Amino acid sequence: MNELVFNYIINEMRPLITCEKRSFRELIMGLTGIKDTSILPNRNQIKAQLKSRYASYVQMITGLIQNHNYICTTADIWSSNNKSFMGKYIIMIFF
Repeated sequence: MNELVFNYIINEMRPLITCEKRSFRELIMGLTGIKDTSILPNRNQIKAQLKSRYASYVQMITGLIQNHNYICTTADIWSSNNKSFMGKYIIMIFF
């Protein structure tokens, strides 16, 4: 259940506090049939899981790019509304 709540919050880009809202808890409890709210994840648990996954993702990406001399990137300017496709800052990586 924790994994499903985590995936929902991340995939839907919801605030972490979502998992502590009464209506969300009632929905999860109604769908799963649980009565004990202590097993539902709170925002601190989701935050810790997010930090852990982010750290492992950064480590994986860093490991992948360290093995190559050149990296080509691209940006999709059509998917972002009211944003520069290069963002506020341009980061250049030299190997």
